Amino acid sequence: MPVVGTRWKDSFDAFAAADQQQAPQAGGVLFVGNSSIRLWSGLETQFADQPVLKRGFGSSRMLDVAAQVHQLVLPYKPRLVVVYAGDNDLAEGRSPLEVFASFTHPVEQVHAVLGAGQDVGHGDGARGGGRGRHGREPWRGSLLSGNGA
Repeated sequence: MPVVGTRWKDSFDAFAAADQQQAPQAGGVLFVGNSSIRLWSGLETQFADQPVLKRGFGSSRMLDVAAQVHQLVLPYKPRLVVVYAGDNDLAEGRSPLEVFASFTHPVEQVHAVLGAGQDVGHGDGARGGGRGRHGREPWRGSLLSGNGA
């Protein structure tokens, strides 16, 4: 298992403790990404008809999600992964295509380990305020990944 840098250690320790308390159900919907996921109040209620797991870690970038996919995604064996990250990458000056390139890496890893039938989608950065905060057109991960929208 890859070592998490000290920047995210508290978050990943909290994930491990929560998993010890109650093992997440395989085949659920996994939400990963930045603090928008972590702070999404009511997520579990909004998706009450299916098992949902939140694994958001504050100020993370798509690069960070990609680097931690073995800990963030693969152990949970989800049927669907929803990624919301990229705003912080854009704020640091990465282009939308660079963010998309970071997104494709975890998608490829998920498909290689869990099967090509696993759905992985990205939330639209416009809903997170990316356009106004970062001064550039938000990228549309759902379109770029071929998932429609």
